[in-house]
Amino acid sequence: MKAKSAVHPNQEPPFFIILYFFFYLSVLIRMVLNEPSNGVIEAPAYGLMAGFLALSLAQLLLRRH
Repeated sequence: MKAKSAVHPNQEPPFFIILYFFFYLSVLIRMVLNEPSNGVIEAPAYGLMAGFLALSLAQLLLRRH
């Protein structure tokens, strides 16, 4: 008798999704709190982070359908 799992074969466990966005958030916080003496973070870096977030969320939404 096979035990049924709460996770479907095409879906990641919630722990990995939370961990994934935790790492994203840690990079974003580090960018925002960066000291000017370490160098200025330019606008394209924030644009790339926003694009990465949009793609990550789109991947989650499209994968569930």
